[in-house]
Order: sequence, then structure tokens, then C-alpha cells
Amino acid sequence: MGDSVLIFGPSTVYGQAAIRVASALGGNVLVACTTADEKFIAQEHFKINPSHIIDMKTAGDKLDAYVLALTQQLGVDVVFDPTSCHIEQAFAYVAEYSVCCAIEHNMRDLKAALIQASEKPFVGSHVLFTEADKGPNLVNVHTQSTSDIALSSSATYVLVGGLGGLGRSIAEHLVRRGAKHIAFVSRSGASSASAQSMLVKMQTAGIDAQVFTTDDAAFPSMNYERWERSFNPKVIGSINLHEQLPQDMDFFIFLSSSSGVIGNRGQANYAAGNSFQDALARHRTALGMHSVSINLGLVLGAGMVAENEGLLDAMKASGFIGIRMQDALSVLDRAMDRSNVKTRLPVPSQIVTAVGTGGLTIQNEPSDPFWTQTALFRYLNQVDAPPHGLNSEARRKAGQDLQSMIRASDTLDEATQIVCTALIDTMARRKCMISEDFDRYQSFDSYGIDSLDSMFLLGWISRETGVTVQTVEGVTIAELGQIIARRSRLAVEEERQ
Repeated sequence: MGDSVLIFGPSTVYGQAAIRVASALGGNVLVACTTADEKFIAQEHFKINPSHIIDMKTAGDKLDAYVLALTQQLGVDVVFDPTSCHIEQAFAYVAEYSVCCAIEHNMRDLKAALIQASEKPFVGSHVLFTEADKGPNLVNVHTQSTSDIALSSSATYVLVGGLGGLGRSIAEHLVRRGAKHIAFVSRSGASSASAQSMLVKMQTAGIDAQVFTTDDAAFPSMNYERWERSFNPKVIGSINLHEQLPQDMDFFIFLSSSSGVIGNRGQANYAAGNSFQDALARHRTALGMHSVSINLGLVLGAGMVAENEGLLDAMKASGFIGIRMQDALSVLDRAMDRSNVKTRLPVPSQIVTAVGTGGLTIQNEPSDPFWTQTALFRYLNQVDAPPHGLNSEARRKAGQDLQSMIRASDTLDEATQIVCTALIDTMARRKCMISEDFDRYQSFDSYGIDSLDSMFLLGWISRETGVTVQTVEGVTIAELGQIIARRSRLAVEEERQ
């Protein structure tokens, strides 16, 4: 910068901010002081050269001479006066093409304060004093919602199914918090190289980490119903832990899933199992036992999504909001900290993550935010969203009023072209591909779509075009587009008759 800057009011927040900014930019800072306290602040706190501190009382009406002498008769390039008392005088000692900055205060009543704040929103803070300010002042103080929790070195912490990517991160976090004894309960045991490496690392560090393998014979029904393959371990396993573990434990944390809240198409059994864990956490809380169910969703960099990019893409396409691993661990700390139960911010028995507001859904533009269409999330869809709501804004923004475009088409070929383009764009977003990768004379089967993708596409076709088709398999994209276009145009003709 190198410019000369004259700053008044070094005892004000504005003046001090100006000194910091000008100094950081390399300016030649001159400070005008009216009291001994201001001189002390400028010299001792901001380390301003004493020769650059101007005593206003000594200078009197010869302030311009002092300023010009300090700037080799060139004058200052910038004058900053938060008091607005010296602006007119400043014109006597400013250089050519200089800048004068002032901050005006006229806060006699609330109406004037609001008017000034709206007219000049960028000039800084607007302070309004009321009759209450004459007495003792109350200051809002930030309260930390949770403390750095310290786990007991003599207690044993049980992690059920904690040898996967997410579980290992949690186990290492417990050790950092002071845990010395960790018991892993798992059906598969430490079968992976990553799990074995972690156990060796812990044992080398003096951590008593042991793995207990459960017996599958306790679940004889798992071999005849797919439902029970996912449902039973969560439900029966949670009940067994609830009944067998001590009731006076420091905490009981369920690592549930947000699918228990928003649903999971194609895996209703998994969603139901997580809903049960949420209910059990509430039940235990009602009995006075510190229990929290954390509905985790998309945890970036850990768990299954770290090892399966296809799953990550599918979850993003469904509108899941990812959280960082450190954020998930912060939620875990909050859940484990029993001391917060008696504070003004008690720990709820259920904490939901990965479910975005309507505004986030619009911003991220997922291809299939299926859960936002249910009545349960009607009000959440309005949070952060434009006045007209989630679906209308998303359609307006993306120009996706497909039925209107089909109706406005002049020929079947034109309508087919419109439908094919919409089909490809939609599936490209879902699969995190680009539209140019798709050949309309190939079927969607050629691009590795699975049963969930097919289910999504069938629902999308019905919702966006009003046409019902039985399958998207075995036909090319062009043939599928023509079927949809023909049926849609036929419906329009029937309406006109």
C-alpha cells in the first residue's frame, strides 16, 4: 500500500480496526489523539511510532501543519474519522486524489436506528442506547455446548460391529478420549487386514482391545427370509444388549441410520431395524438411562461409502447430505457427555444427520430426493427454500416441466426427442455421469443400472410425464422415449375430445 493514513479515534472500535487494517496493508499510519489514554493505546498497544502520534490539544488549530510536516508537505492519502468531527478540517492536509472516510451516528430512537441501518448497511455497527442501559448491563456470553469429554481408563467400552471403517475411526477416537479397554463384538471378527492392523496398533500402545465373535446359531431364521437378515441382528441384538448390559452405564449409543427416518427404497427391513433402535433409545431414556440413537447417513471418508463409490453416488443422488468424519465424532462426543443432561442444552435421545433442508436440496440438485415428497418432510422442505417451495423452484430452475414441453411439441418425433433428452439427463445425474456418455440407441441396461435405478426411473417417468410403464429394461432409450411420448400425446388428444 505505502499510502499515508491519518486515523482519528484510536480508542473506538472503528479507529482500532482502521489501524489494524492500514498497518496490515503496509500503510504509513498517523494517529490523532485527544487524550493521554488514546496516546497510550496507539503507542503501547498498536506500537505506533511516537513521532507519528499527533496530540490534538498541542496541535490545536495548526493540525494541518503537523500533518504536512510528517508527510513532507504532500499531505495524507486517506483520512479516517469515525467521530465525523474533523472531516471539514481534513481537506486542508489531504493529498490530491485522497479519500476521506467518516461514520455518522444518529441513533435517537429505534425508528431512526432501523432507517440508518437500512440506508447504510455497510458502514459498521449501529448502536442504540435505551433506558435499560443506564443500569447494570447484561452481556450475552457464548456457552460451550459440550466439554472435552474424558473417558474412564478403568471402564470397558463395548463396540458392537465396530471393526468396519466407521467403527475403527470411533474406536481410535475413544482411545484418544482416554479409553484403555475396548471390547469388539462382531459376527465376522477381525477378518480384514485393516481391522487386524488396528488391533495390533492398539495392543502395542497398551490398549486392552479384544474381539468377541458371536454365534450365528442364535439366528436360525436368517436363512429363510431376506427381511430378517437385516432386521433381526439390529432388533434382537439391541434387545439383548439392553437386557444383559448393566443399567447404570455411562452411556448407551446406538449407531443407527438416517434411513430409519427418511426410509430406504428396496431395503425396508434395514430401515425398520434402525427405527427400532431409535425407539429403544427413547425407551431407555424414559427409564432414566443415558441413551442416544445417532441416525448417521453419509459420513465422508469412512464406512461403506469410502470403499464403494457407487453407493456414495447413489446416496448423493437421493439427496443425502454428507458430513465429515470429524463432525460425526463431535456428535458422538456430544452424545457420550452425560454432564450435559442437566444443563440448558440436554442431549436428545435421537440425533439425525444427513437430512438436508429444502434450501440445501435445491442447492445440491440431487436427481432423486425421494424422501422430500412425503408429508413428513413438508415443513423441512420449506426451511431455507424460496417462497414457492422446493418442488416448484427446482422445476423452474431446471426447466423440467416435461409434460408442458411434450404437449407443446408439433410432432411425435419432436416429443420423443424431448423425452429422450430428459431421460438421459436424469439418469446421468443419478449415476454421476455426463449426458454425452449415453447413446439413445442403447438400453439403460448397457450402463449398469440396477433394480434401485430401475425403480427410481419408473417413478420419475410416472411423476414427470403422467405415463405409467411397466419396465425400462429390454428397450433402447429411443424406444422408451417414443413409448412415453406417444402415450402422453394420446392422453392430451383424449382430453381435447
